Amino acid sequence: MSGRTILFLQVTEPGAYPPIMNAAFCLADRGWQATLLAAPIAGLDTPVPVHPGVTVRAIATRPSHVIRPADYLRYHLAAARLALTQRPAVIYASDPLAASPARLAARLAGAAIVYHEHDSPAAGALRPWFAARRQSVARRAAAVVLPNAARAAVVTAGLGLDPARVHTVWNVPRLAELPVPTHRDRSGPLVLYYHGSITPDRLPETLMPALVSLDGAAVLRIVGYETPSGTGHVRRLQSLAGAMGSLVDYRGIVGRDEAMAQAAAADVGLALVPTEGGDINLANMAGASNKAFDYMAAGLPLIVTDRPEWRSLVVEPGYGVAVDPRRADAIAGAVRRLAADREGVRAMGEAARARIAAEWHYERQFAPVIEVIERVGRGPSQPSGPGAGA
Repeated sequence: MSGRTILFLQVTEPGAYPPIMNAAFCLADRGWQATLLAAPIAGLDTPVPVHPGVTVRAIATRPSHVIRPADYLRYHLAAARLALTQRPAVIYASDPLAASPARLAARLAGAAIVYHEHDSPAAGALRPWFAARRQSVARRAAAVVLPNAARAAVVTAGLGLDPARVHTVWNVPRLAELPVPTHRDRSGPLVLYYHGSITPDRLPETLMPALVSLDGAAVLRIVGYETPSGTGHVRRLQSLAGAMGSLVDYRGIVGRDEAMAQAAAADVGLALVPTEGGDINLANMAGASNKAFDYMAAGLPLIVTDRPEWRSLVVEPGYGVAVDPRRADAIAGAVRRLAADREGVRAMGEAARARIAAEWHYERQFAPVIEVIERVGRGPSQPSGPGAGA
């Protein structure tokens, strides 16, 4: 394999990262052959949807999120083998741990590099060896991609990058991922929906007294997986509901397509983050949170944290409401108003979906990066899939 072949490296489960899948699918729609090298984690089965231009390879499953030296070495060796056998034109590295195997693979294949950082480490958090390779790969990359402009500015300054090579690409869905609108039974309880990684920061405990106080007017539906910091959190939420534990409907880990379908059957999406503090990622989630855009694509209005960037992105255009997630009474008040105005909920959701379809989709956001990839990846191409080049 050569020419229009791209190798995605991420020392994790790519199926848990929509931007990785969206980048691969957008390129595959344009005739590229994409290979995703996964590092599976036991108990975290997040499959990548089938696409004729995308292949998933994997090293041996590791028992936990912890990456042992043997796992990391195994990943390097697998990346090297793929680089030598496929001779990809481009290595697409996602996040700091992928920097070292990406540098090795690019050297073996004579390939260009794109570096896409989904989660940025705090200053001084990486060991010097990892930090040096992250900086080396980012400086060498033909394009560096981050999901939030404020984070992009911090990373650009911190790593000494050329701003012209840094691109902000929001974690929005592809046009092909927009679920078909479904009929919602608006006579029952308001269904609050959440999907993705489950943590106390994203699903605060204040949700439960808020829902209990509404006496069955709303329920919480959760799809996703508990992170190490969130182990047991779903059970904790159910226990906080006491005798009304059925208010929490946990549907486990599902694939991306099913998660979007589940969203389309709900009423309101939850996209909450801490009101203050947190690391560089939690402090700059507007644009970086795929959840918010996924819900909008499914025709759901949002409940977001009352922070300036979220008010600007969601509340002011009329796509949702803002609350202080630390206050159960604030959450209860917002949910009560939404439950009493189902027509308003429908109108906000339709407006949000229309914005996704018109401009907030990955084909449009990722287009400048595709231009770079096709320039450095040995020759131009023509679109061959739905929405390509939009």
